[in-house]
Order: sequence, then structure tokens, then C-alpha cells
Amino acid sequence: MAHFSRLQITLHWLTLLLTGIAYAAIELRGWAPKGSSVYLFMKDIHYDMGVLVWALMFLRLYLKHKYPDPVRIRSLRLPLLTRIRSLRLPLLTGST
Repeated sequence: MAHFSRLQITLHWLTLLLTGIAYAAIELRGWAPKGSSVYLFMKDIHYDMGVLVWALMFLRLYLKHKYPDPVRIRSLRLPLLTRIRSLRLPLLTGST
């Protein structure tokens, strides 16, 4: 089975990490007095992480275009679920 490239996987998790840091920084900012150095530092961290996430998203979009998604192995359960649904529909509508 094909996989996403190692770079795509790394950027995915890095984006998640930076998003978490941005969220934590803006939440922790509320504990500091407004205008204090800690308040301003957390605000700057939040902004910087947001810019990095934005830049990473463009890089990820480029890589997604360059390396197509891997082919998924078709599930064997899907045809069974489709048959069950097609059998259930006439029972619900009263048609035969």
C-alpha cells in the first residue's frame, strides 16, 4: 500500500503542534495582566505560530499537488453494507 511522503507526514504533525501552541498561548495570555510583558509575549507567540501555520499550509498544498494521495485498499465491508442498505430500503418504503 502506498503512503504519504515522510515530509507530508512531518508537516502534518508540525502543523498540529504549532496550532496547539498558538491555542495555548492565547489561552495563557488571559492569566497575565493586560499590557504586561507576559501578556504581550503570549500575544506575539500566538501571532507567530499563526503565521507559521499559514505558511506551512501553502507548503502542504504544494506537496499535495506534487505527490498525489496514496491509493486506498478498498474495504471488503463496503459492498456488504451497500447490499444491506439496498435490502432495507424496500422494507421501509413498502415497495417490492
